[in-house]
Amino acid sequence: MTISDTIAAISTPPGEGAIALVRVSGENAIQIADKIFRGKGEPSR
Repeated sequence: MTISDTIAAISTPPGEGAIALVRVSGENAIQIADKIFRGKGEPSR
């Protein structure tokens, strides 16, 4: 793994909760997040 690699990881502890946080970092983080996640009110892909 290099400093420029793009990685994703669950950042919230296991258990029952209303929010789950996924951290995406690296050179291609924005492009990958745009492909996976959508904003509130955006149509499904």
